[in-house]
Amino acid sequence: MQRFGDRLKAARAAKGLSQRALGVKAGVSGTSIKYWEDGTTDPENIRNAALQAAADALGVTVAYLKTGRDAPRRVGPASSRHIVKDDARLISVISYVQAGEWLKISDPANLDGLRPLVIGGGLAERLSETAFALEIEGEAMLDEFRQGDIVIVDPGIAPLPGDFVVAKLDNDTRAIFLKYRPRGVDQANHPVFELVPLNEDFEIIRVSTDNPGRVIGTMMEHRRHRRR
Repeated sequence: MQRFGDRLKAARAAKGLSQRALGVKAGVSGTSIKYWEDGTTDPENIRNAALQAAADALGVTVAYLKTGRDAPRRVGPASSRHIVKDDARLISVISYVQAGEWLKISDPANLDGLRPLVIGGGLAERLSETAFALEIEGEAMLDEFRQGDIVIVDPGIAPLPGDFVVAKLDNDTRAIFLKYRPRGVDQANHPVFELVPLNEDFEIIRVSTDNPGRVIGTMMEHRRHRRR
């Protein structure tokens, strides 16, 4: 009798996708797909948005993957689901607290309460598996970045001078989003850099051995909804 993992693997093979390629479309790692297929991860513990994205990428329904009792090919419109086209993928919109711990999370796709965001075209191909989105809070980056704007961030890209980054100070639980300004190294050869707000009413943060912190990821895209 076929299991969930068997049906998933067969559907993936029929599409000619590797575990990593399917993971990219579902917004998870290739290792996560492996665990889904070999039964390490219970399908009931898979985040709904990730499972739906995988099913959409494979052209099947979630019901078919879970039970085998539904038609293997999806028929008709997919209503309000997040449809992921062949050249697109899903990433998660996370909180500032989650961003601060993002690189320590072994399987971000299975975190509860995450909002999926569809990334299309060339950007989807360039992003690493650890990419995420952040909804801007506060006024430190006015006027260019407003509250509610979305920035897409990739921990796999090292920042260049003037790039916008998500960073975290060791003495804080929340991440911050500011402009990156390198300032060389200290006497112990440790990198020194500044995190610069665009709003001059906020102070510049200097990261060094006296105030340790790290860059979590570099902004790759900025999205803003039209405001009347």
